[in-house]
Amino acid sequence: MKTKKLIKSNKDPIPEEITVNNKQIRELEDRVNKLEKTPDILKIEINDIQMDGYYLKKPIEAIVKFYPNEVLAVIPDLEIYGEGNNEIDAINELKLELIDLYHDLIDIPDQKLGKYPKSWKKIVCSIIKYDENKKV
Repeated sequence: MKTKKLIKSNKDPIPEEITVNNKQIRELEDRVNKLEKTPDILKIEINDIQMDGYYLKKPIEAIVKFYPNEVLAVIPDLEIYGEGNNEIDAINELKLELIDLYHDLIDIPDQKLGKYPKSWKKIVCSIIKYDENKKV
């Protein structure tokens, strides 16, 4: 009496569709992992510095990036950022950084500044007005 082979041996080839599906699953898992690491990004416009004596002559664009444990607010053109636990804290920190940059650059003659600091000074002077008399 002949017996039929009921159990596949380990040497039997894996069907092609299973191999393809496993590869696709791994690719999708990699893509999901990359997406989970990518922060959510929000483009905003800052219209007011909200500090005594400081005024914005015009709005300035910033980017808010939401990470799992922190939020960053960035002004890419000036290479400054603020960080916080939420969007408001990060934006307020960014505003302080903007004021610090203004004060760091305002009294330095352009001839003593490098290429990037000179362009930053031009930008901050075009957007920030400081009136010492309006300080409370």
